Amino acid sequence: MSMLTIRTAGVADAEILQQVARDTYLHHFSHLWLAAEEMEEYLAEEYGREALAASLADPAILWLLAERENQPIGFAKVWWDRPRPDNGEPGALLQKLYFLPEETGKGHGRHLLHRVIDEAKQRHQPTLWVTVLQDNNHGRDFYIKQGMVTVETLPFSSASQRSLMDVLAMPLAG
Repeated sequence: MSMLTIRTAGVADAEILQQVARDTYLHHFSHLWLAAEEMEEYLAEEYGREALAASLADPAILWLLAERENQPIGFAKVWWDRPRPDNGEPGALLQKLYFLPEETGKGHGRHLLHRVIDEAKQRHQPTLWVTVLQDNNHGRDFYIKQGMVTVETLPFSSASQRSLMDVLAMPLAG
């Protein structure tokens, strides 16, 4: 198996990220949406070309692109200094960590998460936190195995559905 490489993504990667993001999201989460049009609105808002370019250029956000044989297979998006919902403490919010379906279960997520942790420590973030839909058992289990704990549960709602999201966090020493 060829080696995974992880690099910081820039504005020039917007098109690549857009495709990988859409493919990964549809595979992993389309079944959780009750209304397809709401999901499409979300995808346009999160991964539209302009939104992605602005996000990639924002110094408060880090995008990491995971590649194998120079092909993108996954990514992570991290916001710096975001207040945790449970205590208001600022920290690194891991907003996205996704891989293409054929690349899941191979240990790539753990490697990408460790890179996120390293980047957060370099930026002196005291904590790393993430929100995970309670229906996403695989995602929740992954973060718990990596040492995160549930610190709060929040409602998530859209026009057609109501769900719960768990906030998971871990302290980052030095």
